[in-house]
Amino acid sequence: MPPINLDLAAVAESERSSPSPASVKVPTCIVVSSRHGRINLNLFEIQPGRSIDLNVETRHGKIVLLLPPTYDGPLMFQTRYASSVTFLPEFAARTRTLRATDRETLVVCTAPSASGAPSMPTPSLETETGDRALVRTRHGRIIVGISGLDRIEDAAVNGNLFQKLGELFEVGGKLLGRYVEGHASALERKLTEKSAVLTRALDDMKAVAPDGRGAFGNK
Repeated sequence: MPPINLDLAAVAESERSSPSPASVKVPTCIVVSSRHGRINLNLFEIQPGRSIDLNVETRHGKIVLLLPPTYDGPLMFQTRYASSVTFLPEFAARTRTLRATDRETLVVCTAPSASGAPSMPTPSLETETGDRALVRTRHGRIIVGISGLDRIEDAAVNGNLFQKLGELFEVGGKLLGRYVEGHASALERKLTEKSAVLTRALDDMKAVAPDGRGAFGNK
């Protein structure tokens, strides 16, 4: 099944109107869903006066999500394993984890303010204003970054690194198995030789014992 590739922006009703910081943002609902397929979503802009309510879901497939630099709010990730979620460097630098289990991770991504200081994080997905996102897959990976700042290649490099480490452990395990097997064979040979020597010694003692009763016979 071909992947879903989307480049989206949350656009204000009028570019001329400049909302005040205290005004309530208008939420933009975005739903992207697939049963069997990969989803590549680049949400590159949220214009002033807008916020996003994002839901991305697939049953079988990888999700690559790039959020705009102004994203400010919580994200919930639901996967089969916690290790299935990868944060790209710029996104990871802006993120704080609130709760994490084997199947669910709740984080807050804080957008930098005009002065460079971090803004106040949104504590939960129940907020009516601000950005929020729910991303989930049953059988697949999730890669999250910041649009225009993070590169998907960084996730590929990390994947290759883990793959190389896995191959290294696999080779090391094979070498260890051969080492143990070799020493076990050597130990078995030594025990066999000692058993043969002991058997010959007992036979010799029986041969020299009087009346054929052996060295340990009753007197």
